[in-house]
Amino acid sequence: MKRAGTLIAISVAAALLMTCSAVRANEDGSSFTIRPHYSDKEIYDVYERARTTNQPQFITTDLALHTGHLLFDHSLRAIEIERLYALAEKLTKAMIAEAERRQGASDDLPYGAWFDDLNCVKAFFSVPAKILDPWFRIPETVKERVLADLELIEKHEGYRISLALDSAEDFSQYVPRGHYTRNEQFERYFKAMTWYGRRMFRVEETRPESLPIPDHWSDAHMLSETRQLLLITHMLYNVRIDGKAAIETWNRLYLPTVLFAGRTEDLNPMEVKALAEKIWSALPSRRLGDKRRVRKFIESARAFSRPKIDSSGAGRKGFCLFAQRFTPDSYIMQCLVTDADRPFGNHAMVHPLPYSGNREPRPFTWGLNLLLRPPERRFMPRGLDVMAVLGSDEALAILQADGDTEYTGYDGMISFLRDDIRKMMKRRRGENLYYAWVHALLPLMRPIRSEHVPAFLRSRGWGRKQLATSLASWAELRHDTILYVKQSYTPTLRSAMPPEQPPPGYVEPQPDVFRRIAKMVAKMNTDLAALGVMPDGLDRNYRRFSDACRTLADIADKEIAGEELTEEDFRFIRGVSRTLKASTVLPLALRKKELSETDSHMALIADVHTDTNSRKVLEEAVGTPFLLTVKMPIAGEMITLKGAVFSYYEFKRPMKDRLTDEAWVEMLSRRDTCPELPHWYPATAPK
Repeated sequence: MKRAGTLIAISVAAALLMTCSAVRANEDGSSFTIRPHYSDKEIYDVYERARTTNQPQFITTDLALHTGHLLFDHSLRAIEIERLYALAEKLTKAMIAEAERRQGASDDLPYGAWFDDLNCVKAFFSVPAKILDPWFRIPETVKERVLADLELIEKHEGYRISLALDSAEDFSQYVPRGHYTRNEQFERYFKAMTWYGRRMFRVEETRPESLPIPDHWSDAHMLSETRQLLLITHMLYNVRIDGKAAIETWNRLYLPTVLFAGRTEDLNPMEVKALAEKIWSALPSRRLGDKRRVRKFIESARAFSRPKIDSSGAGRKGFCLFAQRFTPDSYIMQCLVTDADRPFGNHAMVHPLPYSGNREPRPFTWGLNLLLRPPERRFMPRGLDVMAVLGSDEALAILQADGDTEYTGYDGMISFLRDDIRKMMKRRRGENLYYAWVHALLPLMRPIRSEHVPAFLRSRGWGRKQLATSLASWAELRHDTILYVKQSYTPTLRSAMPPEQPPPGYVEPQPDVFRRIAKMVAKMNTDLAALGVMPDGLDRNYRRFSDACRTLADIADKEIAGEELTEEDFRFIRGVSRTLKASTVLPLALRKKELSETDSHMALIADVHTDTNSRKVLEEAVGTPFLLTVKMPIAGEMITLKGAVFSYYEFKRPMKDRLTDEAWVEMLSRRDTCPELPHWYPATAPK
């Protein structure tokens, strides 16, 4: 492939759909252009060059959203390295020690079943124990199966049978990605918590035949795995760690991640405890040989657990120690691929989404499986699906133009999801930082309506810039939370001192975006302090960012109302990029622990969906910052302003070769591997 910058000429048909604001002046003389640019690593570099040469600046939502991502990501990294890693190691080893102690008890269940169940529990905890501590000595009774699973994790080749839990697992998910490639400690934490997040003790598996390899699922598996999850829960409430029940350590691990990524939708220890107490009156540890009661618990657990996202591909319900989390975007993608269980009204339904078009080449979302009838289905979602459901009519129009809506049942599902997600966001937008971030993007789904802003900001071309901003910011969100979020499946110059008079400037007129991202970071500040996990030295960064974004929102309000900006406003615009960049600077101790050379680039990547039919994943990526040039009237004079926006990429990749940030930066740097931009991206070819 040629370098993206030489291949972004938009097709004639797509160009006709767009207004000409990107290349021709509007009735008020305003216009904008976006040009690919590859020499700057970070978005701040573009603004710093404009500041030092005293050029007027156009402050984009991209700048604020990217800064919010850095604060979010750096805070999560600090908590993981400073606190969560040690807690995970302590909890893991305590549970292994307790399982070994219980194996010596002779007055519990019959020896064979009791010993086997505790062996499975030991094997389950020994895998992450060996990952977190390379010097950990694996118990001899489970050593062979633990070493086999550790080898599968290191090879990460796709679906294989785990010997520790005797069920199929997608081991390609264990490739450290996101910020977890920065050092060995992050890599170990990623692998261990991926294990805890994905390995399930099942009470139900509705579609074992949907996996690429035969799964091990039977009545015997169901009963033994249910006994094991009950044993683990009993141990959590009875093992002592530092004088307190182990469930307290579990909570100290779980609650900070809830703030960033939300709650689990699979069974958690508190829910298991409550369900078990209704059947046994207390958490059982000795009466698990009573199959009647165990089956009654299974029935209750199946009825209680209603996960909307199937991250196994097999329709599993059950218990994960630190299950990955439900998010609205994964839910959307799950609902818009073939044969996934999805709610429709008050009922769960399975829709095949058969292909109903006849275009060549087939659309991006199309897939073929000759074992199915009909064989042509919607196997891969798009980031545009997510934005269309969140309310972007432009995203839906592009999907329609590209043929990605030509599936029977797609229109009905989009209509249902728009209503469902609207209600969900209204109800849950302040629940955690993930929802707050998505909520901050919602204003970008709508065109700017004010007659007081330049005409190019009301054009369809600018609407596509807003769409690209939303998708790129969403890619950053998925990158930061890649460890914790359930993935849906298909069954980054000096100059002389400037003069005293600041140049004119302008802020993208999206005050709600600036206020919402400020509110998200303020919530992060408050909630981290309340949880007692505030990273040292970051509270000032949070306040600086929130204050800057609120000021940007106030300036945007003035623009929408048609008010003249003051010299003080222009002075703030001139320096706000530097202020925002300063809010991302970590204390020296944290920089040494968290960062690597990769962090000097804003480019990042995250795989967000897996299609087991084609054995490919959907990659969402941000590249280098692109240059924005705006021509618009300010105070009766036509002014040229400079700014920066996200670049955004979406493409498929073999699941056995999920990309890391480092590999992505390398791809971007080479002409033969850099992918093309989406055809709809509102950019002109570089000079």
